[in-house]
Amino acid sequence: MNRQGLVPNGSRLGRAQLLLLLVLVVVVLSGGAASIRAFAELDRAMDGFSLAQNVSGIAADAQRDSLRLRLALVDLDERLRDPDATPAEVEGSARTARDQVAYLERQLSLLEGRDDLTTTQAQQVRRGRDAAARVSSSLDVALEVGPGGRAEALRAASPALREDAEQAEQSVARLYTQLEIVFYRDGVLALSGRRTDEAVQLGMTLVGVALTLWLAWSLRKAARRDLHRAYARLLAEADRRADAQTAALRTERRLAALVRESDDAILVVDPTGAVTFATPSAAALWPGGPAAEAVVGRPIDPVLPVAGVLADLALVARNGTAARRTLPRPVPLEVDGERRWVALTLTDLRHDPAVAGVVINAHDVTDRARREADLEHLAFHDRVTGLPNRLAVERAIDERAAPGRCQLALVDIDEFARVNERLGQAVAEQALRALAERLSSSVSAACHVGHLGDDDLTVVSDRHADGTGLARALQSLVSQPLVVGEHTLHLSCSVGVVPVDGRGHEVVRAAQRALTEAKRGGAPNAVVVHDEAYVQRAAERTDLLHALARAVGGGELRLHHQPLVDALSGEVVGTEALVRWERDGELVPPGRFVPLAEESGLVVELGAWVVDQACADLAALRAEGRPGLRVNVNVSARQLSGRAVVDTFLAATTRHGVPPSAVVVELTESAVVEDPEHVWDLLTELRGHGFRVALDDFGTGFSSLYHLMTLPVDTVKLDRSFVRDVDTSPRTRRLVSAVVDLCRDLGISVTAEGIETSDQLAAVVSAGCHTLQGYLLHRPVPLDDVRAVVDGDGVARVVATATEGLLGAPRPRRPVDSAAVV
Repeated sequence: MNRQGLVPNGSRLGRAQLLLLLVLVVVVLSGGAASIRAFAELDRAMDGFSLAQNVSGIAADAQRDSLRLRLALVDLDERLRDPDATPAEVEGSARTARDQVAYLERQLSLLEGRDDLTTTQAQQVRRGRDAAARVSSSLDVALEVGPGGRAEALRAASPALREDAEQAEQSVARLYTQLEIVFYRDGVLALSGRRTDEAVQLGMTLVGVALTLWLAWSLRKAARRDLHRAYARLLAEADRRADAQTAALRTERRLAALVRESDDAILVVDPTGAVTFATPSAAALWPGGPAAEAVVGRPIDPVLPVAGVLADLALVARNGTAARRTLPRPVPLEVDGERRWVALTLTDLRHDPAVAGVVINAHDVTDRARREADLEHLAFHDRVTGLPNRLAVERAIDERAAPGRCQLALVDIDEFARVNERLGQAVAEQALRALAERLSSSVSAACHVGHLGDDDLTVVSDRHADGTGLARALQSLVSQPLVVGEHTLHLSCSVGVVPVDGRGHEVVRAAQRALTEAKRGGAPNAVVVHDEAYVQRAAERTDLLHALARAVGGGELRLHHQPLVDALSGEVVGTEALVRWERDGELVPPGRFVPLAEESGLVVELGAWVVDQACADLAALRAEGRPGLRVNVNVSARQLSGRAVVDTFLAATTRHGVPPSAVVVELTESAVVEDPEHVWDLLTELRGHGFRVALDDFGTGFSSLYHLMTLPVDTVKLDRSFVRDVDTSPRTRRLVSAVVDLCRDLGISVTAEGIETSDQLAAVVSAGCHTLQGYLLHRPVPLDDVRAVVDGDGVARVVATATEGLLGAPRPRRPVDSAAVV
């Protein structure tokens, strides 16, 4: 289409016309190319003709010189045969022949120096030149002979001279013939090619004329057709423009109605902030709701504080960037005494003459803002107490201006579950709300009270430098009588306090760990403060744990054995394997690293090492002639959590050749409480393989008598708390005797451990205990020292001395299953 869009094809050619034009261009170009090629060929033919003429001339001169050489040699022969010829005449004829040879050689040298000869022609030149050179050489040799023998030398060389001269003549003749043939042939070909080119040029000229006439006729026909089409399209274009104007007018009226009836407020302000256009909805933002026309000219700032945004838009517009800005948060407005929120979008259209200002679109989002505020309150506040929840507490910690001075206290109401069970959930929730109100009203405004859930309340305070003081203040508030309806509650709480020195979630988790540690003992009103000293102790524990992990596989562990002594004979019947850790040349107390290993789970690997080393030591002792010895190995609750402990004992006894009946598995009552059924299955499986089972620390709680009836144990080891006052407390002696009698009836042997005095030893032996253990008998010693203890009589003398006064008194009796005695 042309610039006006009225003649879409008037300046275009049809496909047939383009094809004709292309063919015509090809014909014209081909004719010109043929003419150029013809002239070039004619020029090359003239150059060739001149070249051939030059070469032929040289060849003709060479042929002439070869004939003259023949005539000179014939004259020389005649002089040589003429007896009357003088030597001077003979020499003259020879020198004439010598000059002719030189002329011939010069012509052949010229021909040999040309590079436009064919290979055959070059060979003819070389043969002629070689023959001429032989003739010249022979003549030079003969002429150098003295006058007396010169005639004879020439006469002797005459046949060879004639032969070489004839050969040179033949070569030159053949060369001249070849050049003459080539000269005439090329001339004929050039003339014939010229006639063909002229015929082709004539044909192409005729074709070009025909195509030109045909193209002119086609263009004339196409021009008429395009003229009719352009006229028809002009009429159609006029109709379309009329329809477009009608549609634009309809759209303008529709947009005006939409703007007028829209709930969104639309305003246009100039660079000074004065309103230049306002919809009725926008005018309603002004006090009193004036008409839209009355708003024009008023400043926008009293209604919408957008002066800063307008300045930013002006800067963006100067930088050439798209000037559009949506405010990130809704803007609050006071409209007829009601607080509303609007979302604002500003677009800089000052470059548009139709607008010439900044367009402000204000969308009422009051309902959405209120829902978001409600959702935010629900998300960050507890439903029961209305206090900030965990998320809000963590956020408040993150936003603290001086975190180093703050303390976070996590308060847990002791035994609050009983309040819920006894008085019901409704009363429990009322109590929580009342307690939350008490804490909120009692602490300072700088404190932040929250509710993590259940009965856990938090207080973030910067008023107490000492965490213990904060905890005691909170416990004092909680301990005051709390009246809930008809009920008066007396509550207590445990508190964990940590410094606020990290991210919110990290601080809250630290407080929960402190609270867990405080409630671990089960006593009410417990307080644990994780201050700097605690952090230092935790770091030391971490270092110790890492060192222990390295020690397990680094050869730093040692195994000591404490003798187990038969109460009747005083003989050492076994040992208890006790692990020791030698770190940097010093022994680390077991009370430091064994609980740490249990908490971290490293006790599984540590226990496997103890089992293996204990079996290795027992195998060494039995191999040296002590077949009756046994070894007791302690296992923890963590080791009993899976079945791997069975495989560990089986692998160790098999590896070292120790019978399972010589190994006693010791476990505490606390290890049974977590999963009694699982522990029962493990112990039954161990006894099925031949291992013995001993229940350690018996009598410290956890329904001990029940365990005696249900667990498959062979030995009971009385806790040292029984032995401590068994020599001074008749009640304890009666209790020990009763336990021994009960175990004897159940086929279980009894071991008294922790014996430190002779009176204690005599008392437990009198009570009927079967096996003895304690520092009085011997302390734990390395394997090398165990041999001396077992083979010596020192332990037996201690037992005999302590029980010397028991002659006639009751002695220990074997249980029903005598093999169970350790």
